[in-house]
Amino acid sequence: MTRRSFTLIELLVVVAVIALLISILVPSLKAARDRAKATVCMSNLHQMGLALTMYGMDYKEAIPPSDCPFADSPEGSWWLHSLQPYSKTRLLYRCPADRSDNFLNWDDPRDVARSDELRWASFSTNGLLDDPNANAVSKVKHPPYVIWVLETPDNTAGSIHVHPENYGWGEDPNNNVAHKRHADKSNYLFVDSHVAVVKIEETWEPNQVNLWHPKHAPEWWHLGMDMPW
Repeated sequence: MTRRSFTLIELLVVVAVIALLISILVPSLKAARDRAKATVCMSNLHQMGLALTMYGMDYKEAIPPSDCPFADSPEGSWWLHSLQPYSKTRLLYRCPADRSDNFLNWDDPRDVARSDELRWASFSTNGLLDDPNANAVSKVKHPPYVIWVLETPDNTAGSIHVHPENYGWGEDPNNNVAHKRHADKSNYLFVDSHVAVVKIEETWEPNQVNLWHPKHAPEWWHLGMDMPW
C-alpha cells in the first residue's frame, strides 16, 4: 500500500488555513488579555475602596490626605500607605496595563532619595477632596457621584493628586487621566467606595456633567478659583 504525500498546493492550503486561524485568534487573545488587565486594575481599586471605608470608621469618615511628595517626605504619609493597614493583602499600586518605566522602588535608597522625580503608583487622587470643606465623606454632597481615585497616564511622575479646579482654565482632564487605558475607558474609585469604568467625557463635560466637585457633583459647575464651596 503506497502512502500519498501532500502536494505543494495542498501544503500551501494548510499553511494558509493556519495563518487565517492565527489572524483570527491573535486579536481575540489580545482583547482577552486587555480585559483581564482591566479586571485586575478594578480589583486593586476595590481593595482600596474597602480600606477607605475602614479607615473612615477609625477617623470620623475622614479621607486620607494626599499631599504632594518630596524627597524627604516620610513613606507613611502617602494616602496609599495610610490605607495599607486596613487591607488583609498588600495593596497593589500598579495597574497591569500601565507601561511606565519610572516606578519608584521603595527598597532602593537611591530611588527614595529622588522620589519626587519618580512614579509612586498608577493612581492619583482628586485634590479637591484635600480641602478642609470636603475632606470627609460626610462633607461630600453625593458620595456615589464624586471621584476620589483615578488612573494617571503612563510615566507621570512626582504627583499623587490632580487639580480638577483647573479644568477648563488651561488644564484638560485628558492630560490628568489615563482615559484610554482600558478600551478607551478608565477605572475610577468613588467616595462611597464603589468602582466604575467610564469614558472621560462621562466624568467632566462643560455644561453637562462634573463628577469631580465634592459639593456640586453630579451637576455641572465650572471649576475655577472663584468657585464657591
